[in-house]
Amino acid sequence: MLKDGPAYLLKDGFFVVIELELSVNDRAMNCCDMNPAHHLLAAGTAEGKVICWDPRSRGQVGELDCALSSVNGQTEILRVPSVTAFKFKDALHFAVGTSTGQILLYDIRSDKPILVKDHRNQLPIKSIHYKADMDLVLSADKKGLKMWNERTGKPFVTIEPDADINDVCVVPNSGLVLMANEAPKMSIYFTPSLGPAPKWCSFLDNLTEELEENPQSEVYDDYKFVTKSELDGLGLGHLIGSSLLRAYMHGYFMDIRLYHKAKSIADPFAYDNYKKNLIQKKIEEARSNRVKKLKKLPKVNAALALKLQDEGEAKKTAKVKDKKTADGILQDSRFSALFENPDFQVDEESEEYRLAKPLISKQQKRRDKEITASAQTRDEDEVEEMEGRASSDEDSSSDDDKEWLEEMREQRKKIKQERRVKELRRQMDEMNQCTRKSLGERISLSVGRPATGKSAAAVNESTFHLGADEKVQRQIEKDRLHHQERKKLRRSAGSLSKKKYRP
Repeated sequence: MLKDGPAYLLKDGFFVVIELELSVNDRAMNCCDMNPAHHLLAAGTAEGKVICWDPRSRGQVGELDCALSSVNGQTEILRVPSVTAFKFKDALHFAVGTSTGQILLYDIRSDKPILVKDHRNQLPIKSIHYKADMDLVLSADKKGLKMWNERTGKPFVTIEPDADINDVCVVPNSGLVLMANEAPKMSIYFTPSLGPAPKWCSFLDNLTEELEENPQSEVYDDYKFVTKSELDGLGLGHLIGSSLLRAYMHGYFMDIRLYHKAKSIADPFAYDNYKKNLIQKKIEEARSNRVKKLKKLPKVNAALALKLQDEGEAKKTAKVKDKKTADGILQDSRFSALFENPDFQVDEESEEYRLAKPLISKQQKRRDKEITASAQTRDEDEVEEMEGRASSDEDSSSDDDKEWLEEMREQRKKIKQERRVKELRRQMDEMNQCTRKSLGERISLSVGRPATGKSAAAVNESTFHLGADEKVQRQIEKDRLHHQERKKLRRSAGSLSKKKYRP
């Protein structure tokens, strides 16, 4: 059931109040729009259909299935695309936005789309607007607003705010765009290429003119920053003040191709020498890995001492500046008991160590990554400095805590299973010990008194009279008296009649 009312339309200077009540067979309706030319009312449903009504006849006049048209060869059909946005352009053209991130442009006289534009992020389309004087379509999902040509689909500009977008409003005949998003304040963007600023905020035009009068200098990736001393070393000091050098801070920017040529002329064998040194270094590392020196390890916690020594050697190889080295821990007198006293021996089979092992391995992996990253950064900086490329810093990715949490859960499960197995084995051992004893010994263990028996030679049978303790006899007598009292107090229910309850 769709109820649109009262809806106010401005026509010929008068307000018209329309109240419609229309029903559909689909599950839900997500959006609707009314054409200002012939007042055709259209609504998009969750089943991927567009249904149209004529307010004059109050009946359905058309139905368009957009679900199949929004699926192309590169789109995975995980669910039926629903219509989440709808907008009329004029009397004959309209746009449909789907929940899978496609915008379909239609002519009202055909059921085939004129153009299909994909946002390529599988996010529902929130809003659609037309910029008719520039043949542009403004379509927005929760991540950004895209402007593109309605005839070719060529992108014009993209705006991506910090917060998720809920709706978009374009001020008519201007370049001002308002966004309602998941933030305390609305996002406001002014694009001069779309149109001028509205009359009530004409100062925006003055701001854009001032920015155009004072353009900022641009720095490109194909330029190399050099200092005055480096220019003198390359023999290019005479270029200072020319158009080949651009002054910036305490140095200059120069074309990277010119830098390579000057570097090769000043020191033609620099790269070859560096390459030979790098190859020699790799050979020495391979040899050191092949033949290892025997290390003197303590008798207590030898594995821990070996790990600390390997970590110290890795830091020295990578040239990591760290005051807390492994050699300092091994030589420190405060930690001498850790490698001498047998009471401090780490029991790797204990439950405490097994529960802490995932966290220890996580910290070890993090240290190894830091050492490897520092070594790679040092080598890359050397290569980039020799080749004349500007070095770029890469942020190290943070470790994922889910891995060691899952390992800890698995260790806990294993420990619980081992405890159950131990308990079952203990119970089985007790049962085996009990079965090995004679019947008289087992009965005496269960009752607490030795068994007595009489044998009958005729049938080869033995009878045993089990004696009970005084406490057991008292409890039996007490239970017997209790049952007798309950029998005296019990009343028969035969006199009650069976009647059905009637309210």
